[in-house]
Parts: sequence; C-alpha cells; structure tokens
Amino acid sequence: MSTYVIGDIQGCFGSLQSLLDSFPFDFDRDRLWLVGDLVNRGPDSLATLRFVRDLGERAVCVLGNHDLHLLSVAAGCSKLRDDDTLDEVLQARDRDELIDWLRHRPMLHLAIAHIRTLAEQLSEHYGPDCPVAVVANASRPDEVVLRGRLDTIAEQVESAGVRRTAVILVGRALTADAFADSYLYSPGRDRSAKLATG
Repeated sequence: MSTYVIGDIQGCFGSLQSLLDSFPFDFDRDRLWLVGDLVNRGPDSLATLRFVRDLGERAVCVLGNHDLHLLSVAAGCSKLRDDDTLDEVLQARDRDELIDWLRHRPMLHLAIAHIRTLAEQLSEHYGPDCPVAVVANASRPDEVVLRGRLDTIAEQVESAGVRRTAVILVGRALTADAFADSYLYSPGRDRSAKLATG
C-alpha cells in the first residue's frame, strides 16, 4: 500500500484524474491524503467532491479555506463571490449529503493512530534519527509531551497509551538550542491580563 499526498485540487477534477493516471495509483490498495481545497476556482467541484467521498477510507482529507467557504455559503452564513465556482455543488441533487460529508472532514489530520506507519514512511525521507515530538491533550491537565526520534517514537506513543487528540511535530528544528522558547508558552508569561473594555 502506498500513500500519495495531493493539495489544492480546487475543483479541477480532470487535472486530478490526469495526475492519478501519471503514477501507479491502485484504487483498491493505495490511499490519498488530500491537503485542503477540494473545491472552488476549477470547473468541476461537484465531480471532485463525489469522487473523493466515494473513495471512502482510502481518502484522508482536511478542510482548506475554499472548503470552509462552501460550508459557510451552504449554511447561509456567507454569500457567493463573483469568482466562486460552487453553483453546481449548491444546486446538486445530492447537495445535502455532500455538504454533510464535507463538514465532517477535519481541519487537521492527526495521524497518531497510525504513528508506526507514519514514522516508517517519514524515516525514508528524513532519516530514522530525525527528532519527533508528540503532544497529546495540549493545554489540558492530562497533557503528555513525548520527545524522541522517528525510529523510537512509535514505542513511546504506544507505551504512553496515546491514541487520539495529539499533534505530531517532525524536524531537526526540534533539537535546536540557539534560541529561547516562545514567550507565548513561557511559564514566566503573565496570563492574568484581561482585555480592556470600553
């Protein structure tokens, strides 16, 4: 099984099909990770939505700003802009099903349940010694912060019992020490300030 990552389809269904035809994508085994903006700008947002929805669990996608705009328009919270290409979706016979499916897509894909596969795939590109941090339940009393490497993080995550609500950070910057931590998260930051009202 292979995983392919594609971003910003923006309703260009024909281009998506051409792209998938250009490499050995196996519809029965492979997965697509679609990184936002399935709709708008291109000529066929409707076919794009139907195609991705019909892939089922073989497609993991997150919402982009154009997808959020479609949801906002469908809910009556925003108006179509002159350059939007969403009319076909909004007038489709299966509009409600498509909108419901789209609104259940996440804003961010949290792959903690697949940490072992993710670490193996990233190791191919970054090396097994690449630093990783996993933050589960951030800013909550039960927050867990795990630091390791791509070749050790899966065991740490599994041992800690982390199964959801976690962010995974990967990169050599995690071991940099030539700068101070962000003041925003610093223990020395005064969090008692209130917004001025007037």
